[in-house]
Amino acid sequence: LLGHMVASCQAFSRLEKELQRRNIDVVSYLADGKSYKMSPERIAYDVCVADIVVLGMANSPDLAKEELAVAELRASLKKPVAFYADTYDSWARPHFRDAMEKASVLFVINEAEAEKARGFFKNPNLKIVAPGNPMWEDFCFPAVSREEVRAKLRIADGERLILCPFGKSFVVNTLHAGGIIQAVSLLGGKYGEMCKIVLAHHPGDKNLPEAYEDLTVSKKVSVRIVAKVEMPTSQILAGSDLVVESASTIGIEAAHLRIPIINYFTEVALARLEKQIGTREWEPCKLGVSRLVANSSPEILSDEIYSMLKENDFIREKLLKRQAVVYPASKAKGAAVSAMADALVAAVAKASGSVSIG
Repeated sequence: LLGHMVASCQAFSRLEKELQRRNIDVVSYLADGKSYKMSPERIAYDVCVADIVVLGMANSPDLAKEELAVAELRASLKKPVAFYADTYDSWARPHFRDAMEKASVLFVINEAEAEKARGFFKNPNLKIVAPGNPMWEDFCFPAVSREEVRAKLRIADGERLILCPFGKSFVVNTLHAGGIIQAVSLLGGKYGEMCKIVLAHHPGDKNLPEAYEDLTVSKKVSVRIVAKVEMPTSQILAGSDLVVESASTIGIEAAHLRIPIINYFTEVALARLEKQIGTREWEPCKLGVSRLVANSSPEILSDEIYSMLKENDFIREKLLKRQAVVYPASKAKGAAVSAMADALVAAVAKASGSVSIG
């Protein structure tokens, strides 16, 4: 198992436990968004001897360079390799297209994604499986209560907590937060005063939270930055009334918790999304679980925020009902990794029954 991004590493950690539970030897190289700890030579050795290798699909060629190198090595050895696409359209990332034409297995998050991928790739030997995202199973079981979060963040009854989850790009984050702050400032009066914006710092952001301090100076809008050490974004979410984000997993988690979502894209954010997944369309918006505001004025975003915070608003209620259809409540954990393990075992099954996975 080898992955760079935090999302794939989290899933691989669970997959590793499931495989070990089945008495299968597993070697893992999980960078968790940082540098790999083992030498390239050691990684290459384990890659060569494994029966199958499972790789993440990092969102840029630079972050994916080890994953791509391993895929190329496996192809040269004519040995099977599997890929894990942890979110919408990540299987279509341009830098993985050549590698996918030589892959054996592709894991995607649902059957709709599987159907799209089957029509996209020409590889006749590629088995596309839709086990789901192992981490999304957790979204239905928040670790903290809404009351606990709001008490810790000092959000009073009647106030509205707007969560703005950051990514890793300083430019995208700053433009994103600036637009939200401007939109909330336009609400005016008591309604504007009861909105509290929390900018959730991404743990993979090389810029410290202090770099964003200028976003908190407004006397008209309440804004604060919260780092992971103070409270992880997933916990902040449990106490939130609205999420305004741009193609983040936090938005999908919010949908599982039936929290209104606005996907707000500046032109810079749209261009970055297109670079990462090959399209400017974000699937949750197409599915109707999130409202889309793209390349729009602060006034339009302000109107959407007002609508999503208003109790019994028709558009808001329609969105929440759609979330329940697209992301039904999960009753159990572990189903996704079990399906992944089944597919891997099937892909490498030998007469001896001996399987090792790297």
